Amino acid sequence: MFNNCIFCNSATNQLTDEHIVPEFVGGALKVPFVCKPCNDKMGSDFEGSMSRNLLFSIPRHRHGIQGKAKEPIVPIQGIGVTPEGVKVTLDENFEPHVITYVSDSLTPEGAYTVSINVDAEDKDKIPAIIEKKALRYLKRVRPNMPKEEIDAYVSQTLSTIPSDPPIRRSRPALQYQMTFDMDALRFLFLKIAFEIAVYHHGPSYLMDPTAIELREAVRQRKTDIRVRGQIPAANDDLKGLTFRENCHAILLMNDGCYVRLFSTSAIIQVTEEDSRFAHPRVGDSQVQPQALHPAVRLHHRLPGRVAP
Repeated sequence: MFNNCIFCNSATNQLTDEHIVPEFVGGALKVPFVCKPCNDKMGSDFEGSMSRNLLFSIPRHRHGIQGKAKEPIVPIQGIGVTPEGVKVTLDENFEPHVITYVSDSLTPEGAYTVSINVDAEDKDKIPAIIEKKALRYLKRVRPNMPKEEIDAYVSQTLSTIPSDPPIRRSRPALQYQMTFDMDALRFLFLKIAFEIAVYHHGPSYLMDPTAIELREAVRQRKTDIRVRGQIPAANDDLKGLTFRENCHAILLMNDGCYVRLFSTSAIIQVTEEDSRFAHPRVGDSQVQPQALHPAVRLHHRLPGRVAP
């Protein structure tokens, strides 16, 4: 039972359910031991940053994990430009869509012309788009034009639209650049390791020197901490211990914690080797991994679909 927030130690702020494995990757284990201000701060900081990163957004899309918003994941967001200068976006199925672009001009003979690029799915909207553009043009150059003349002008303009406008189909090669905040990834794994250790050992673990280091690192985004580990892990071989396909995994072992989210893993020190909170080493003859406490060896199967 926790009465105080495990991060700020506040006893006055209401405790909220904290997803140890973040909800944006499908985490289901939640414990009421983090206050709302600390929860909101992590959500808007490194958790929010990593939820939008391709490292997690693409596997989230693959497994159909919607997260708190309960909306389809669009892994690649933003606007791209083709070699021809056409602006496009990608939908949740990685299909490109042209962003509507309209320009108008006068020919040397004084004729009003409208050029328009639209997605093939939006071709039925062309008349309405051109009408809106023509009305704006008339308001700009002929603000006092009678309504009857406006209607006639717009009607004449619309009559020049082909009944079956030409459609150019293309599959442009798109290049995508992303920035990656390694600190955000580190804090995400530090948070998970700290919280699973608190969940398993209880409030007494909060007085452990390494626990204090982890807590302050996450709470204050401190990068200069005296905690050993690899984030991400350079070697994912845990002496033959294997996990099921398509699952997140957490394992407390000796003085460390192994965390895997999708295909990214980390190994983080959570206590000292001679501490009462240390677990026997995985691979020791007297320890069978499948016999470990569920909180120590947590399998979390990914929800939703798995693409072939």
